[in-house]
Amino acid sequence: MNLTPSDLDTITTEVSTKVLEVIYKKLPLVITVLVAGEVSSQFAIRDFFDRNKDLVQHKKLVISTFQKLSAKYPEKESVVIVDELLDEAVRKELGGAPTPQAAKGKKPAFAGRR
Repeated sequence: MNLTPSDLDTITTEVSTKVLEVIYKKLPLVITVLVAGEVSSQFAIRDFFDRNKDLVQHKKLVISTFQKLSAKYPEKESVVIVDELLDEAVRKELGGAPTPQAAKGKKPAFAGRR
């Protein structure tokens, strides 16, 4: 079978058209998934800092720790890392700073002394 340049042009055009059709059909779904993931991550980070107000001043450390955890656990979704691992890992990096819940329950060592 001998193909002429015109035949090759026709085949190329048909294949390109089919590829574009598939891409255009799938694109809205891909965009939806990406946007939903981004929004979900933003909510997770906002909630993280709401729960851990004492770590707001350490945002750079929180980000770098998140990146390390993401590399260490590539199978975990970012929301899971933020919700389940980030708090403890950041506090470990800070030398074991207490969680806000633990800090609220403790009185300062000097409380009640005169």
